[in-house]
Amino acid sequence: MSETLTVKIEINGVVYPVSCMSGEEDRLIKSGKEVNRVIADLSKISETVGETRLLAMTSLILADKLIENENII
Repeated sequence: MSETLTVKIEINGVVYPVSCMSGEEDRLIKSGKEVNRVIADLSKISETVGETRLLAMTSLILADKLIENENII
């Protein structure tokens, strides 16, 4: 049986403890870095965007990339 671990993931300057199964840590960390990359790119466009809107836009961008990748396969 796999062990559950807690990984600390920093998103937009806030650290979140996130549970995952043993062996999934690297993917979770990579996912957090990708979220932060999109947030950073959006923040360059406008520094006055609120956190809720920033995270919503980030979610939409990442969802769009996922859908685009699904259509390629």
